[in-house]
Amino acid sequence: MNEEMVAYAMRYIRICLARAPQSADTVSGIHTSWIIWPEPAPTQATTLEALQRLQALGEVERISLGNKKLWRRRSDEFSE
Repeated sequence: MNEEMVAYAMRYIRICLARAPQSADTVSGIHTSWIIWPEPAPTQATTLEALQRLQALGEVERISLGNKKLWRRRSDEFSE
């Protein structure tokens, strides 16, 4: 795993959640829509690793919505 790309993904995820704190998306959606990757873009495994690290830090959580697994800012972090 490229540590630099994981850190890069973590930064982008944090930026997106700061701008839109109630956003939620799948790993695929976050990988393709939230992060502006340099070429060549890493695989979704990099985004998943970034999300798991942010989860371990208590910044994000994974929830189930039907058959989908969504990632979002931790619900107790909402300020509204």
